[in-house]
Amino acid sequence: MKRHFVYVCLFCNIVAFASLARSIDISGESMKQLTSRFPFAIVLEGTKEESARFLYANINQNVHLYRLEKGKLKLEWETTNLGSRVTAFFVKDLYHDGSEELIIGTAGGRILIYELEEYELLWENLQDRFEKVECMTSENIDLDTQDELIFIADSFLYIYDSLNKSLEWQSQGNFRAAEIIVANVDDDEQPEIILNTGFIFDSKFYNIELQTENSFGDRMSLLDINGDGYPEIIGELTNFSLRIFDVYAERELW
Repeated sequence: MKRHFVYVCLFCNIVAFASLARSIDISGESMKQLTSRFPFAIVLEGTKEESARFLYANINQNVHLYRLEKGKLKLEWETTNLGSRVTAFFVKDLYHDGSEELIIGTAGGRILIYELEEYELLWENLQDRFEKVECMTSENIDLDTQDELIFIADSFLYIYDSLNKSLEWQSQGNFRAAEIIVANVDDDEQPEIILNTGFIFDSKFYNIELQTENSFGDRMSLLDINGDGYPEIIGELTNFSLRIFDVYAERELW
């Protein structure tokens, strides 16, 4: 009898604990901590008019968007027809008009731009088709009124005007990369286009400024570690160790 009583108490405690665990509220801060680890997860911070949103691309070739309401995530929108896995995924104010867009690239060669009010598809590369988009970013590198789309597709580096969707430049040679970042990492005026595979392009003349013997890593970030006024490339390798490269001095640090 005592043993049965102990089992009942233990079962009740487990049920109570599980119920408590299920009742834990999600916060915008906890979502930001999660997305800081994963490149294909994004948090859109809330405003006075609307709550925060959480987007992610999953292994089943879809993008899901949840809205945070009273500490819980509620599905608000999702794609259903991407057809292949996501290879590029970011939110940016492409046209510098105060409204952000969702930009998606896929392993099937699609590039899609969605607005984030009604989630309407604004544009897809139906005329310029690719077999695979490897990676993509955007930045205003020519100082006009909109960003350029900078991406690698079918082993070529492309730069497109994001407003009229026209081709501005295409590389002659083949290049591969899993990530692109754009930043001024040396002493000239214009930013550089940095591929994680070790290539650095001048964004004005499109020439290769530097090619390293080894890649920078699978994922990259920037930080001025040595205090010389130019950020270093911080690359994360497959074993999670970091490689730090000074582009201005053209050498690896430490």
